[in-house]
Amino acid sequence: DNHFHKKIIKKECIFESGVLITFHFTEKSEQLGDYIVPSGNTILEQIAVNKKLNKNDYVQHVFTKFINCSLGELYLAVNKRNLRAIKFYEKMNLNKISNAKLDYSKENGFIYKTNKKYN
Repeated sequence: DNHFHKKIIKKECIFESGVLITFHFTEKSEQLGDYIVPSGNTILEQIAVNKKLNKNDYVQHVFTKFINCSLGELYLAVNKRNLRAIKFYEKMNLNKISNAKLDYSKENGFIYKTNKKYN
């Protein structure tokens, strides 16, 4: 897929043992739904998991490594109906910071972010 090829070239993806994470860095303020993410941060685009290969604890391990290596704070948008993802992000200690109208689905969702103390 051309999208993933570009992500690989730009080093904006992680693939580890069946867990794929795609993201990008904000060089200037950027809109995420109707929320504005400040420059110098990371926006999570997606987490995809090969369910045959992975257990949830390994996804947490890979995601924790990703959070620790991301630039600035990590922001993400999630559809309010995606209860499994919301539960995962809250378990990973991300903070819900805003309700948001999500561009891609025309539905309401939430914006979550990390709260890094050091960077």
